[in-house]
Amino acid sequence: MVVMESDHNAVVLNPLGAAVWDLCDGALSAGQIVDLLSERFPEQAHPAIERDVDAFLARLLAVG
Repeated sequence: MVVMESDHNAVVLNPLGAAVWDLCDGALSAGQIVDLLSERFPEQAHPAIERDVDAFLARLLAVG
Protein backbone atom coordinates (compact mmCIF):
# COMPACT_ATOMS: atom_id res chain seq x y z
CA MET A 1 0.00 0.00 0.00
CA VAL A 2 1.18 3.50 -0.84
CA VAL A 3 -0.24 6.68 0.66
CA MET A 4 -0.29 9.53 -1.84
CA GLU A 5 1.12 12.68 -0.26
CA SER A 6 -0.94 14.98 -2.48
CA ASP A 7 -4.35 13.82 -1.27
CA HIS A 8 -3.54 11.29 1.49
CA ASN A 9 -5.43 8.56 -0.35
CA ALA A 10 -4.15 5.03 0.11
CA VAL A 11 -3.48 2.98 -3.00
CA VAL A 12 -3.23 -0.80 -2.79
CA LEU A 13 -0.76 -2.12 -5.33
CA ASN A 14 -1.01 -5.42 -7.15
CA PRO A 15 2.23 -7.44 -7.48
CA LEU A 16 3.19 -5.70 -10.72
CA GLY A 17 2.50 -2.26 -9.27
CA ALA A 18 4.53 -3.07 -6.17
CA ALA A 19 7.42 -4.19 -8.35
CA VAL A 20 7.26 -0.98 -10.39
CA TRP A 21 7.24 1.05 -7.17
CA ASP A 22 10.31 -0.83 -5.92
CA LEU A 23 12.16 -0.25 -9.19
CA CYS A 24 11.46 3.50 -9.35
CA ASP A 25 14.79 4.53 -7.92
CA GLY A 26 15.79 7.12 -10.51
CA ALA A 27 18.48 4.88 -11.97
CA LEU A 28 16.28 2.86 -14.34
CA SER A 29 14.40 4.08 -17.39
CA ALA A 30 10.79 3.08 -17.98
CA GLY A 31 11.99 0.71 -20.71
CA GLN A 32 14.45 -0.94 -18.34
CA ILE A 33 11.70 -1.40 -15.76
CA VAL A 34 9.47 -3.00 -18.40
CA ASP A 35 12.26 -5.37 -19.44
CA LEU A 36 13.01 -6.39 -15.85
CA LEU A 37 9.33 -6.98 -15.12
CA SER A 38 8.91 -9.00 -18.31
CA GLU A 39 11.56 -11.35 -16.92
CA ARG A 40 10.01 -11.36 -13.44
CA PHE A 41 6.45 -11.93 -14.72
CA PRO A 42 6.88 -14.21 -17.77
CA GLU A 43 3.20 -15.18 -17.68
CA GLN A 44 2.27 -11.63 -18.71
CA ALA A 45 2.74 -10.38 -22.26
CA HIS A 46 5.44 -7.74 -22.74
CA PRO A 47 3.01 -5.22 -24.34
CA ALA A 48 0.64 -5.57 -21.36
CA ILE A 49 3.46 -4.92 -18.92
CA GLU A 50 4.59 -1.94 -20.97
CA ARG A 51 1.05 -0.52 -20.96
CA ASP A 52 0.69 -1.05 -17.20
CA VAL A 53 4.08 0.50 -16.40
CA ASP A 54 3.30 3.51 -18.59
CA ALA A 55 -0.06 3.98 -16.88
CA PHE A 56 1.47 3.59 -13.42
CA LEU A 57 4.22 6.12 -14.13
CA ALA A 58 1.74 8.56 -15.68
CA ARG A 59 -0.38 8.36 -12.52
CA LEU A 60 2.67 9.04 -10.35
CA LEU A 61 3.53 12.07 -12.46
CA ALA A 62 -0.04 13.33 -12.32
CA VAL A 63 -0.19 13.28 -8.53
CA GLY A 64 3.32 14.62 -8.08
